[in-house]
Amino acid sequence: MFNVVAPENLQIAIDILSGENTKVIAGGTDLMVRVRQGMFKPDVLVDITRIRSLRGIKKTDDHIEIGATTTHSDILKNPDTPPLLKEAVSKIGSPQIRNLGTIGGNIVNASPAGDTLVPLYLYEATVEITGKGTKELPIEEFIKGPGKTVLKQGEILSNIRIPILKGYKHIFHKVGERDAMAISVASMGILYKTDGDILQDIRVAFGSVYPTVIRIKEVEELLRNQRISKDILIEASKIIEKNVKPISDVRATAMYRKKVAGRLIFRLLEISR
Repeated sequence: MFNVVAPENLQIAIDILSGENTKVIAGGTDLMVRVRQGMFKPDVLVDITRIRSLRGIKKTDDHIEIGATTTHSDILKNPDTPPLLKEAVSKIGSPQIRNLGTIGGNIVNASPAGDTLVPLYLYEATVEITGKGTKELPIEEFIKGPGKTVLKQGEILSNIRIPILKGYKHIFHKVGERDAMAISVASMGILYKTDGDILQDIRVAFGSVYPTVIRIKEVEELLRNQRISKDILIEASKIIEKNVKPISDVRATAMYRKKVAGRLIFRLLEISR
């Protein structure tokens, strides 16, 4: 058995979390499954959803700031949510899951299949960590591997900052068994800016095909300042297959994931028609 405490003050929450065998809970959509499976056996769960400073979306001149306990539903409703993130969040679970699940939980879960992570990597988001002090890290430095982050005992993810990119369009595609209700077999996000029929700038990232979300800079360099064509995308596809390192599991084989990731880049042909 475990106790649940729900402080309304951030510092009190951090003080409690500095103790042994404590865990943060917000939406609980992932954590409680693991607790029931015996993967975690905490003495105290610290519910941080009553801490007002950790929830909400604010727009500044150059950033969107999202509190860690902001739910997926709130992200979908807010007009300031970056469009690629909004589309990815719309693919998460059922409405009930989106009402409970939080962006901070999705990040801290650190699953390479996490739907919010592909957009956050592409937007080059930073995360704020609060403990004895406050520090900020790029998201790719925060996540170290499947289920692994740099968070230490007595620290929480408190805020996410996303730079505002003007003039960019996006593509998000997720391959799964049952679309939004499925954990993705592979997912791809693209942010791009065009000048006529030339790709002036492009960012490409994949989920579920590497220990973390992977952004493939070699593909970006290949496609930048180029016209989209089948030939150049065939070359990009080969680079993608060379860089991804998927695993086999009950949902798909590693080879299938590798081939799917390589094929997803051909979605760019749709914007050139």
